Amino acid sequence: MISVIVPVYNVERFIAQCVESVLNQTYSDWELILVDDGSTDLSGSICEEFVTKDDRIKCVHKVNGGVTDARKTGWELSRGDWIFFVDGDDTLPEDSLTKLYDRTKNVDADIIEGHHEIRRNLPDIHSVDDYRKCLLRGVDVIGVAVWGKLFRREILTSWCFEIPREIVRGEDWIMNIRVAFLTKKTPVLISDKIYNYRENDMSLTHVHKKNMNLEYAFFHSWRDSVPSGEQKKYIQDVVRIAVLMFVGVCVGNLKDVTVVDSAFAKEINQLTLSNNYNLRIHQKVLLYSKRKWLRVYVWKLHCLKMRILSSM
Repeated sequence: MISVIVPVYNVERFIAQCVESVLNQTYSDWELILVDDGSTDLSGSICEEFVTKDDRIKCVHKVNGGVTDARKTGWELSRGDWIFFVDGDDTLPEDSLTKLYDRTKNVDADIIEGHHEIRRNLPDIHSVDDYRKCLLRGVDVIGVAVWGKLFRREILTSWCFEIPREIVRGEDWIMNIRVAFLTKKTPVLISDKIYNYRENDMSLTHVHKKNMNLEYAFFHSWRDSVPSGEQKKYIQDVVRIAVLMFVGVCVGNLKDVTVVDSAFAKEINQLTLSNNYNLRIHQKVLLYSKRKWLRVYVWKLHCLKMRILSSM
């Protein structure tokens, strides 16, 4: 059986469509657990209406704790051999669960990954190490979101869900990394579209603004998701992501030179030096320079270079 877990928070406009898409699945051996995470709109009431229509649907109401905490609650209540997460404002094509479950019959894997669009150029994943590297590098064809993946129940632990509440952007990525290091089996990627992702401008991911302290906290949770005994093996990827995160905050306010003295900047400096990581010119300027004009000039030059290269 597949346990479909849906965290629900103030999605009264979309939750009925989400539940209906599960009800319409060609695969029928599922349970649907709706976790109302302290909604202040009619989401909880709508969920309860569906409970009366199909005995495979359950609904639990809890104090707001964030999407990852809601997923954890659903996981703790679930009974299925496989776990599948869906966001409350998204839907599934009617054959999604069938396509995913069919792959479990002829492969020995703990993770079966689909996507929200058809993928024609899947990466060569020959080992769990290949998968981890792609995931750490944020390679587009490896989904960093939790949704769209079928997880074998037995590999999930409470640690997968223990992510600081203040991290609201990138928490899926952290959870996926933790799961990837818990499995010893090579995940399977399928090219089929098995998820309908809805762009919701009011979601936490979209309204979140980058902040140096929050980004630093995220980096630590992200890095610590790689077991200490494995970090040396993936250190170049860890340093690369740290630099990209730092630059990502800097470009929001290029004239803010206080970031040069931040704890994040100091740690990146130590990481790059101790691991012989080669910074690009614009990265060096943003990391070390307190000259506002130079920071702005070098970044604009970098953007112009990227546009020229992309047009060639």
